[in-house]
Amino acid sequence: MIVKSVETGWEVVYQAAHALLAGKIATQLRQLPAVHYWPETLAALFEHDDHKTSFGKNVYLTSLGAPKDFTQFRFTAKERAREVSRRIENGYRKHRWIGLLAARHAEELYRSEKISPSLRALIDDEIERRASILHELGTTKAALESAYAVLQWCDRISLILCQGAIPAMHRRIEIAPLENQRYQMWQRPDNTVAIDPWPFSAKIFVEHVEVRTLQQLTFTSDSELQEQLRACPVEMRTWHFQKTARSNRGH
Repeated sequence: MIVKSVETGWEVVYQAAHALLAGKIATQLRQLPAVHYWPETLAALFEHDDHKTSFGKNVYLTSLGAPKDFTQFRFTAKERAREVSRRIENGYRKHRWIGLLAARHAEELYRSEKISPSLRALIDDEIERRASILHELGTTKAALESAYAVLQWCDRISLILCQGAIPAMHRRIEIAPLENQRYQMWQRPDNTVAIDPWPFSAKIFVEHVEVRTLQQLTFTSDSELQEQLRACPVEMRTWHFQKTARSNRGH
């Protein structure tokens, strides 16, 4: 979950909803010639934050009983390796390209961290067999990197929006590079969202994510939290994206 403290309590966005927003943003992009297997790339984006830990023995609560943001989760080495393995395997079951992207994402997340020998072995095995799978699919490592860059780029925008992290006072925030181009995002005085350079087909489009607001501040168990999340109000939080007149890309 993405959890934000607000005056009325807690705002919660499920990570699967964040992934859905990332995928919807990707569908607005202009055609990217370097990205092969575009439908499969979109599928990887739509599901990259699915298969999260189920509500159980207070795994979604802090020691004080508050809802836990995804950045606060701590896994044992065994749990982490099992989760990564499950994500990669689920990807391969749909399509080898999706499995490759899931493995590439795991590599990006954990390659510079101190991880368990089993997780290191899993990532190393995936890197080792990547070339042969790419050959079988008739594509290249460069194409995989291009697709993964789209995943990172859209994921970054969605996360900024879901966390309410667009800077105030119309200040700009940098997004991950895409096709060797750096991008900035900001919110105008009329609340429309600008991205420059503009990489989308349409000059204006609208996207939304579902946000749940909990007025109760602490909970005794995951089951109580889950109950309240089912019963609480759900807001369709909407953003209007609009091309700026100064943008030098797009139509």
